[in-house]
Amino acid sequence: MSSTAIPPLDNTYGSVLIGTCLGLILYGVTLLQSYRYFQLFPADRPFLKMLVVAMLILETLYTVLSMHICYWSLVTNYANPQALFTGRSVWSLAFLPLASGLLMMTSQIFFLRRIIIVGRKYWPCAGVAIMLIITQVSFESLATQRAFTLDVSNVHEIFGPSSTGAVFALAADLIITGTLILSLWQSKTGFSQTNTLLNKLILYSVNTGLIAGAINVISVILAFRFQQTLLTFAPGIICVRFYAVSMMAALNTRASLKGRGRSTNGTSNGASGLEMNTPVNIKLQSRPQVQNIDVSVNVEEHSDMHKQPVQSDGVSDDFDETRKVQHGRFNAV
Repeated sequence: MSSTAIPPLDNTYGSVLIGTCLGLILYGVTLLQSYRYFQLFPADRPFLKMLVVAMLILETLYTVLSMHICYWSLVTNYANPQALFTGRSVWSLAFLPLASGLLMMTSQIFFLRRIIIVGRKYWPCAGVAIMLIITQVSFESLATQRAFTLDVSNVHEIFGPSSTGAVFALAADLIITGTLILSLWQSKTGFSQTNTLLNKLILYSVNTGLIAGAINVISVILAFRFQQTLLTFAPGIICVRFYAVSMMAALNTRASLKGRGRSTNGTSNGASGLEMNTPVNIKLQSRPQVQNIDVSVNVEEHSDMHKQPVQSDGVSDDFDETRKVQHGRFNAV
């Protein structure tokens, strides 16, 4: 067998290897964020905990699949490169599109939940995003089904349905991100502290959506431009990892914003995860200052009364005023 008959591996399994290595770095970031999440929010709602656990399971499965592809191609078939381009495709390569779709869907469900909580007027946008997500997973499933019937030399044919699914995922991400930004923007008021917090949330939403969206676009372009190669695998693997990173970062960001946004009972909205109940938070911005003023006035009145106590039936009005002051302090707290 002549060396010229051996196809190059740089633009095929080399791309898979690079994507796997970079993906492992992001997998480590996800593990660290998950550890911090369970430390910072042990009392979160069961739904959020189940979502995080599902994300970790899918991330681990995705890691195993991509690593198995590299091991099978570079170790098992070492010195036998023709095996990489003949026969049936390896099972891990076939399952990779479906795992990608499920991973992206898990993260999108988390952000869709935020839209549903914000208000009914945003539910139509959430409905459109849900239909796009279902279509996305359907195309990824079709890519997996087709991969089991293809030879390795024709594995690039799965990029058609897989890239179509990525386009639907990108459209869903744009709707979700745009809706979240719109809801935050419409919540702005004249309070500078609240507006500053909302601006940070808007910037964060743009950044997280922009990074994943940009990598997704690169992956789709490579899939359609270089159809006979596996170049799309590297940005594709990295893009899927960013979905998990963005979800866990959104959950853990609540710790740094704790105390800036409060609900009506004075507790942070930790369970719902920055659910953007900004109209309620805004109303409470000035209350503590007004209550403190009322208490200070009562204290001054008490001190004046203390200087000239008036006795009535053997009971001092001084004592009654003290109880009023204490009652005022209790309400202020």
